[in-house]
Amino acid sequence: MPEAVPSRARLLRDALRDHGGQVRRLPALARRTLHNVRAASRWRHAAAVTPPLPLRDVPPTSFNGSLTARRTFVSTALPLDQIGLVRRTFGATLNDVLLAVVAGTLRARLERRGECPGLPLVAEVPVATDPSPARRLAGNRLSNIITSLCTDVADPVARLHAIHDVMTSAKALHDVLGADLFESWMQYAPPKLSSWWMRFYARLHVVNHHRPPVNVIVSCVPGPRAGLGWPGGTLEAIYSVGPIIEGTALNFTAWSYVDRLCVGALTCPDVIPDLHAIVAGLHDALADLVTAAGGEPAVKRPGASAGAGEILRDQVKVREA
Repeated sequence: MPEAVPSRARLLRDALRDHGGQVRRLPALARRTLHNVRAASRWRHAAAVTPPLPLRDVPPTSFNGSLTARRTFVSTALPLDQIGLVRRTFGATLNDVLLAVVAGTLRARLERRGECPGLPLVAEVPVATDPSPARRLAGNRLSNIITSLCTDVADPVARLHAIHDVMTSAKALHDVLGADLFESWMQYAPPKLSSWWMRFYARLHVVNHHRPPVNVIVSCVPGPRAGLGWPGGTLEAIYSVGPIIEGTALNFTAWSYVDRLCVGALTCPDVIPDLHAIVAGLHDALADLVTAAGGEPAVKRPGASAGAGEILRDQVKVREA
Protein backbone atom coordinates (compact mmCIF):
# COMPACT_ATOMS: atom_id res chain seq x y z
CA MET A 1 0.00 0.00 0.00
CA PRO A 2 1.49 3.41 -0.93
CA GLU A 3 1.94 6.14 1.65
CA ALA A 4 -0.60 8.95 1.70
CA VAL A 5 0.21 12.05 -0.34
CA PRO A 6 1.52 14.67 2.15
CA SER A 7 -0.52 17.81 2.66
CA ARG A 8 0.87 21.31 2.06
CA ALA A 9 1.10 21.82 5.82
CA ARG A 10 3.08 18.58 6.18
CA LEU A 11 5.44 19.60 3.35
CA LEU A 12 5.98 22.99 4.97
CA ARG A 13 6.72 21.43 8.39
CA ASP A 14 9.18 18.97 6.84
CA ALA A 15 10.91 21.75 4.88
CA LEU A 16 11.26 23.94 7.98
CA ARG A 17 12.68 21.00 9.95
CA ASP A 18 15.20 20.22 7.19
CA HIS A 19 16.27 23.88 6.91
CA GLY A 20 16.62 24.09 10.68
CA GLY A 21 18.94 21.10 10.64
CA GLN A 22 21.00 22.68 7.86
CA VAL A 23 21.37 25.92 9.82
CA ARG A 24 22.52 24.01 12.91
CA ARG A 25 25.11 22.10 10.87
CA LEU A 26 26.50 25.20 9.12
CA PRO A 27 29.00 26.35 11.83
CA ALA A 28 30.57 22.87 12.02
CA LEU A 29 30.81 22.71 8.22
CA ALA A 30 32.47 26.15 8.10
CA ARG A 31 35.02 25.09 10.73
CA ARG A 32 35.76 21.83 8.91
CA THR A 33 36.14 23.68 5.62
CA LEU A 34 38.61 26.17 7.08
CA HIS A 35 40.62 23.37 8.69
CA ASN A 36 40.70 21.29 5.48
CA VAL A 37 41.61 24.27 3.26
CA ARG A 38 44.55 25.10 5.54
CA ALA A 39 45.65 21.45 5.51
CA ALA A 40 45.38 21.37 1.70
CA SER A 41 47.45 24.56 1.43
CA ARG A 42 50.19 23.04 3.61
CA TRP A 43 50.04 19.84 1.57
CA ARG A 44 50.46 21.72 -1.73
CA HIS A 45 53.54 23.55 -0.44
CA ALA A 46 55.16 20.27 0.65
CA ALA A 47 54.19 18.07 -2.33
CA ALA A 48 56.70 17.21 -5.04
CA VAL A 49 53.97 17.16 -7.73
CA THR A 50 51.04 19.53 -7.39
CA PRO A 51 47.82 19.27 -9.40
CA PRO A 52 46.54 22.33 -11.28
CA LEU A 53 43.98 24.77 -9.92
CA PRO A 54 40.73 25.51 -11.78
CA LEU A 55 40.68 28.80 -13.72
CA ARG A 56 44.18 29.87 -12.63
CA ASP A 57 46.12 27.07 -14.36
CA VAL A 58 43.70 26.40 -17.25
CA PRO A 59 44.78 27.57 -20.74
CA PRO A 60 42.09 29.01 -23.04
CA THR A 61 41.51 26.95 -26.18
CA SER A 62 39.17 27.00 -29.16
CA PHE A 63 36.99 24.30 -27.60
CA ASN A 64 36.36 26.29 -24.42
CA GLY A 65 33.58 28.71 -25.28
CA SER A 66 30.00 29.67 -24.62
CA LEU A 67 27.43 26.97 -25.42
CA THR A 68 24.36 27.05 -27.64
CA ALA A 69 21.41 24.65 -27.45
CA ARG A 70 22.82 22.26 -30.09
CA ARG A 71 24.59 19.01 -29.18
CA THR A 72 26.64 16.33 -30.91
CA PHE A 73 27.15 12.91 -29.31
CA VAL A 74 29.84 10.57 -30.64
CA SER A 75 30.59 7.04 -29.47
CA THR A 76 33.32 4.47 -30.06
CA ALA A 77 34.76 1.41 -28.32
CA LEU A 78 38.38 0.79 -27.32
CA PRO A 79 39.66 -2.78 -26.72
CA LEU A 80 40.21 -3.45 -23.01
CA ASP A 81 42.94 -6.01 -23.67
CA GLN A 82 45.07 -3.35 -25.34
CA ILE A 83 44.35 -0.88 -22.54
CA GLY A 84 45.32 -3.61 -20.06
CA LEU A 85 48.60 -4.19 -21.89
CA VAL A 86 49.47 -0.50 -21.61
CA ARG A 87 48.36 -0.39 -17.98
CA ARG A 88 50.47 -3.38 -16.93
CA THR A 89 53.53 -2.41 -18.98
CA PHE A 90 53.80 1.13 -17.63
CA GLY A 91 52.36 0.66 -14.13
CA ALA A 92 49.32 2.85 -14.69
CA THR A 93 45.61 2.57 -13.90
CA LEU A 94 42.78 2.25 -16.41
CA ASN A 95 41.81 5.83 -15.60
CA ASP A 96 45.39 6.98 -16.28
CA VAL A 97 45.34 5.29 -19.71
CA LEU A 98 41.98 6.85 -20.58
CA LEU A 99 43.28 10.30 -19.61
CA ALA A 100 46.44 9.70 -21.66
CA VAL A 101 44.41 8.63 -24.70
CA VAL A 102 42.19 11.71 -24.39
CA ALA A 103 45.31 13.86 -23.99
CA GLY A 104 46.82 12.31 -27.12
CA THR A 105 43.86 13.06 -29.37
CA LEU A 106 43.37 16.59 -27.99
CA ARG A 107 47.06 17.41 -28.41
CA ALA A 108 46.95 16.12 -32.00
CA ARG A 109 43.86 18.21 -32.73
CA LEU A 110 45.44 21.37 -31.32
CA GLU A 111 48.67 20.72 -33.26
CA ARG A 112 46.74 20.31 -36.52
CA ARG A 113 45.17 23.71 -35.96
CA GLY A 114 48.38 25.35 -34.69
CA GLU A 115 46.75 26.09 -31.32
CA CYS A 116 48.86 24.11 -28.82
CA PRO A 117 48.98 26.24 -25.63
CA GLY A 118 52.08 26.56 -23.49
CA LEU A 119 50.22 25.29 -20.42
CA PRO A 120 48.96 21.69 -20.32
CA LEU A 121 45.22 21.08 -20.64
CA VAL A 122 43.32 20.56 -17.38
CA ALA A 123 40.68 17.88 -16.86
CA GLU A 124 37.92 17.48 -14.32
CA VAL A 125 37.47 13.85 -13.27
CA PRO A 126 34.19 13.04 -11.46
CA VAL A 127 34.61 10.43 -8.72
CA ALA A 128 32.00 8.59 -6.67
CA THR A 129 32.05 9.19 -2.89
CA ASP A 130 29.44 6.57 -1.97
CA PRO A 131 30.72 4.42 0.90
CA SER A 132 28.99 1.42 -0.67
CA PRO A 133 26.86 1.36 -3.84
CA ALA A 134 24.83 -1.49 -2.34
CA ARG A 135 23.57 0.82 0.44
CA ARG A 136 22.60 3.67 -1.88
CA LEU A 137 18.87 4.16 -2.25
CA ALA A 138 18.79 6.89 -4.89
CA GLY A 139 20.99 9.34 -6.75
CA ASN A 140 24.76 9.71 -7.04
CA ARG A 141 27.19 11.13 -4.52
CA LEU A 142 29.95 12.70 -6.58
CA SER A 143 33.00 14.83 -6.11
CA ASN A 144 35.58 16.08 -8.64
CA ILE A 145 39.32 15.71 -9.00
CA ILE A 146 41.19 18.36 -11.00
CA THR A 147 44.20 16.98 -12.85
CA SER A 148 46.57 17.78 -15.71
CA LEU A 149 46.50 16.04 -19.09
CA CYS A 150 50.20 16.89 -19.52
CA THR A 151 49.67 17.86 -23.17
CA ASP A 152 52.92 19.83 -23.02
CA VAL A 153 54.78 16.48 -23.04
CA ALA A 154 55.39 15.26 -26.61
CA ASP A 155 56.27 11.60 -25.96
CA PRO A 156 53.10 9.53 -25.29
CA VAL A 157 54.77 7.22 -22.75
CA ALA A 158 56.35 10.10 -20.84
CA ARG A 159 52.95 11.82 -20.96
CA LEU A 160 51.28 8.73 -19.46
CA HIS A 161 53.83 8.63 -16.62
CA ALA A 162 53.35 12.35 -15.98
CA ILE A 163 49.55 11.94 -15.93
CA HIS A 164 49.90 9.06 -13.45
CA ASP A 165 52.07 11.19 -11.14
CA VAL A 166 49.71 14.19 -11.24
CA MET A 167 46.63 12.00 -10.81
CA THR A 168 48.18 10.28 -7.77
CA SER A 169 48.91 13.69 -6.28
CA ALA A 170 45.43 14.98 -7.12
CA LYS A 171 43.79 12.01 -5.37
CA ALA A 172 45.87 12.67 -2.25
CA LEU A 173 44.91 16.36 -2.27
CA HIS A 174 41.27 15.40 -2.78
CA ASP A 175 41.41 13.22 0.35
CA VAL A 176 43.04 16.01 2.38
CA LEU A 177 40.43 18.53 1.29
CA GLY A 178 37.58 16.10 1.98
CA ALA A 179 35.74 14.04 -0.61
CA ASP A 180 32.31 15.21 0.56
CA LEU A 181 33.14 18.87 1.17
CA PHE A 182 31.85 20.18 -2.17
CA GLU A 183 28.68 18.10 -1.90
CA SER A 184 28.07 19.39 1.64
CA TRP A 185 28.24 23.03 0.53
CA MET A 186 26.00 22.37 -2.48
CA GLN A 187 23.18 21.56 -0.04
CA TYR A 188 23.09 25.29 0.77
CA ALA A 189 22.83 26.51 -2.82
CA PRO A 190 19.31 27.92 -3.42
CA PRO A 191 18.02 26.05 -6.52
CA LYS A 192 16.05 28.87 -8.14
CA LEU A 193 18.77 31.46 -7.57
CA SER A 194 21.46 29.09 -8.86
CA SER A 195 19.45 28.29 -12.01
CA TRP A 196 18.78 31.97 -12.67
CA TRP A 197 22.44 32.86 -12.24
CA MET A 198 23.63 30.13 -14.64
CA ARG A 199 21.12 31.22 -17.32
CA PHE A 200 22.10 34.87 -16.88
CA TYR A 201 25.82 33.98 -16.98
CA ALA A 202 25.31 31.95 -20.18
CA ARG A 203 23.26 34.66 -21.94
CA LEU A 204 26.03 37.22 -21.40
CA HIS A 205 28.72 34.85 -22.78
CA VAL A 206 30.96 35.89 -19.90
CA VAL A 207 33.05 32.74 -20.25
CA ASN A 208 34.45 34.04 -23.55
CA HIS A 209 36.24 36.78 -21.61
CA HIS A 210 38.02 34.76 -18.91
CA ARG A 211 39.84 31.46 -18.54
CA PRO A 212 37.62 28.37 -18.59
CA PRO A 213 37.06 26.47 -15.30
CA VAL A 214 38.63 23.34 -16.89
CA ASN A 215 39.31 22.32 -20.48
CA VAL A 216 37.54 18.95 -20.55
CA ILE A 217 35.57 16.55 -18.35
CA VAL A 218 36.69 12.89 -18.37
CA SER A 219 34.86 10.18 -16.47
CA CYS A 220 35.44 6.42 -16.29
CA VAL A 221 32.80 4.08 -14.83
CA PRO A 222 33.53 0.41 -14.08
CA GLY A 223 30.87 -1.72 -15.72
CA PRO A 224 30.11 -5.47 -15.76
CA ARG A 225 32.87 -7.75 -17.00
CA ALA A 226 30.33 -10.45 -17.87
CA GLY A 227 27.86 -9.94 -20.69
CA LEU A 228 24.31 -9.03 -19.73
CA GLY A 229 21.13 -9.99 -21.50
CA TRP A 230 17.60 -11.33 -21.33
CA PRO A 231 15.72 -14.13 -23.07
CA GLY A 232 16.10 -13.47 -26.77
CA GLY A 233 18.51 -10.54 -26.51
CA THR A 234 21.94 -9.40 -25.30
CA LEU A 235 23.32 -6.08 -24.17
CA GLU A 236 25.88 -5.14 -26.81
CA ALA A 237 27.43 -2.05 -25.22
CA ILE A 238 26.93 0.60 -22.55
CA TYR A 239 27.17 4.30 -23.42
CA SER A 240 26.11 7.27 -21.32
CA VAL A 241 26.06 11.03 -21.80
CA GLY A 242 28.08 13.14 -19.39
CA PRO A 243 27.37 16.85 -18.86
CA ILE A 244 29.04 19.81 -20.51
CA ILE A 245 29.05 23.20 -18.80
CA GLU A 246 29.45 26.80 -19.86
CA GLY A 247 33.08 27.22 -20.87
CA THR A 248 33.81 23.48 -20.93
CA ALA A 249 32.22 22.16 -24.11
CA LEU A 250 33.71 18.66 -24.16
CA ASN A 251 32.89 15.59 -22.07
CA PHE A 252 34.21 12.03 -22.38
CA THR A 253 32.36 9.37 -20.37
CA ALA A 254 33.62 5.77 -20.61
CA TRP A 255 32.11 2.49 -19.40
CA SER A 256 34.08 -0.74 -19.22
CA TYR A 257 31.92 -3.62 -20.44
CA VAL A 258 33.09 -7.20 -21.09
CA ASP A 259 36.09 -6.76 -23.42
CA ARG A 260 35.81 -3.09 -24.42
CA LEU A 261 35.81 0.44 -23.08
CA CYS A 262 32.69 2.16 -24.43
CA VAL A 263 33.46 5.87 -24.81
CA GLY A 264 30.77 8.49 -25.36
CA ALA A 265 31.68 12.10 -26.09
CA LEU A 266 29.37 15.11 -25.96
CA THR A 267 29.94 18.64 -27.23
CA CYS A 268 28.26 21.71 -28.65
CA PRO A 269 28.95 21.68 -32.42
CA ASP A 270 29.03 25.48 -32.49
CA VAL A 271 32.16 25.26 -30.31
CA ILE A 272 33.65 21.98 -31.59
CA PRO A 273 32.45 21.12 -35.12
CA ASP A 274 34.78 18.11 -35.57
CA LEU A 275 34.04 15.90 -32.56
CA HIS A 276 33.99 12.77 -34.74
CA ALA A 277 37.63 13.40 -35.70
CA ILE A 278 38.62 13.92 -32.06
CA VAL A 279 36.94 10.65 -31.02
CA ALA A 280 38.51 8.78 -33.95
CA GLY A 281 41.85 10.07 -32.68
CA LEU A 282 41.37 8.08 -29.47
CA HIS A 283 42.25 4.94 -31.46
CA ASP A 284 45.41 6.54 -32.82
CA ALA A 285 46.49 7.72 -29.36
CA LEU A 286 45.91 4.23 -27.93
CA ALA A 287 47.82 2.67 -30.84
CA ASP A 288 50.87 4.82 -30.00
CA LEU A 289 50.84 3.53 -26.41
CA VAL A 290 50.25 -0.09 -27.47
CA THR A 291 53.18 0.08 -29.90
CA ALA A 292 55.40 1.51 -27.16
CA ALA A 293 54.30 -1.37 -24.90
CA GLY A 294 55.39 -3.89 -27.54
CA GLY A 295 51.90 -4.86 -28.66
CA GLU A 296 50.12 -4.89 -32.00
CA PRO A 297 47.62 -2.01 -32.35
CA ALA A 298 44.10 -3.04 -33.32
CA VAL A 299 43.15 0.07 -35.29
CA LYS A 300 40.59 -0.91 -37.90
CA ARG A 301 39.37 1.35 -40.69
CA PRO A 302 36.18 -0.20 -42.08
CA GLY A 303 35.24 2.91 -44.04
CA ALA A 304 32.23 5.19 -43.83
CA SER A 305 28.58 4.26 -44.01
CA ALA A 306 25.39 6.12 -43.15
CA GLY A 307 22.08 5.24 -41.56
CA ALA A 308 18.94 7.08 -40.56
CA GLY A 309 19.88 9.77 -38.07
CA GLU A 310 23.45 8.60 -37.61
CA ILE A 311 26.74 8.73 -39.45
CA LEU A 312 29.48 6.14 -39.13
CA ARG A 313 32.96 7.49 -39.73
CA ASP A 314 35.59 4.78 -39.25
CA GLN A 315 34.78 3.32 -35.84
CA VAL A 316 32.85 6.35 -34.66
CA LYS A 317 29.08 6.77 -34.40
CA VAL A 318 27.79 10.34 -34.49
CA ARG A 319 24.40 11.68 -33.41
CA GLU A 320 23.42 15.33 -33.67
CA ALA A 321 20.52 17.23 -32.13
